[in-house]
Amino acid sequence: MDTITGLAKDERAARVALSVLVEPGDPLTGRLVNSVGAVETVRLLTSEGPVPAMSEDAAALWRKRLPLESSLEGTRFARQASETQGIGVLLPNDEGFPASLHDLGDRTPYVLWVKGVASLVACDVEERFTVTGARAATSYGVHVAESLAADLAAS
Repeated sequence: MDTITGLAKDERAARVALSVLVEPGDPLTGRLVNSVGAVETVRLLTSEGPVPAMSEDAAALWRKRLPLESSLEGTRFARQASETQGIGVLLPNDEGFPASLHDLGDRTPYVLWVKGVASLVACDVEERFTVTGARAATSYGVHVAESLAADLAAS
């Protein structure tokens, strides 16, 4: 039987799992990823032992607020979607990851999900745009995002 730690065997897979588990910009988890790596962060999240630079109570609160119950299915879905829909993953150390995002420090995204030519993400800021959505977008929000993206692409 799969476990979240079983799916997070390398840095890329662990960061994908964290992108499902953790709200974007979570500085506590980001600090851990930056200090011990994503694989170890997932292991710490799923264990009951001490967490570096956290008290026992802080570690318990950190673990309690992250939805491990739904993370396994969510991680499987994210991996399957990336394989079947041609969605790529850029990690902060990958070529093409926008250098400006490193300015976010502990809030740097664990991964960037990209579809199409990933190198376009790293071009000059003046030459790019992004359409950023919510995990639980409304149908109206999806419609507006699609409309904006179509208009920008046509331009």
